[in-house]
Amino acid sequence: MANGAGDGKGGRRREGWPLGVTSLPRDAFAQAWHAAEGRPQAWAWWASGIALGAAVLTLFALFEKRRNDVLQVLDALRRWR
Repeated sequence: MANGAGDGKGGRRREGWPLGVTSLPRDAFAQAWHAAEGRPQAWAWWASGIALGAAVLTLFALFEKRRNDVLQVLDALRRWR
């Protein structure tokens, strides 16, 4: 039985969120690791780092632009039982 972010939200269970939220970064890191291990070139690490940095900057810009919406969602998650 899968226990990810979607499963936790769909089943109204909070314990599924940490596993689901961390699975994507773990998978992305594992993919970059295997791409870099298979080749003696460092371009895979550079490309992964640049893409991750761009994604983080975009995410923070989105959060800043929609700050009130993000705070409402976080407040709803805190009250969710």
